[in-house]
Amino acid sequence: MSPYCRSERFEAVRIPDGLVHEAVESSEDRVVALALTLALEGPVIHDSRGRNHYALVEPGTAERWRARDAVECLGYGTHLGVPDMGRDRSAPGRPLYWAAPPGPGSYFCRVAAVRLLVRVGAARLAEPEVAT
Repeated sequence: MSPYCRSERFEAVRIPDGLVHEAVESSEDRVVALALTLALEGPVIHDSRGRNHYALVEPGTAERWRARDAVECLGYGTHLGVPDMGRDRSAPGRPLYWAAPPGPGSYFCRVAAVRLLVRVGAARLAEPEVAT
């Protein structure tokens, strides 16, 4: 049975695609997936319809999370769709997939790493465009 079947077992930080793409300096799915896997060391769900990434974090994170830059932590009682364990890309009618799949013992992303990713993405979004 998947450890993600019951919502009280995890919380999720919802991060807009644009912020993730700026943080990892790419919008290419494979590059984003590799960057998230290495940086966050935990599972991340992507919703291609809603254009958000959901970094799964340990329960209790929402109580300490401060929403900013359109990023919030969805806590207990939130309903979040979870893709099949093997789904690693979007398919017609199935927009949810694992951008960074769970690995052995990696049921949650490191909260400090998620915060850093958000800060980096927000800083890059705030940078003025340089004319070339």
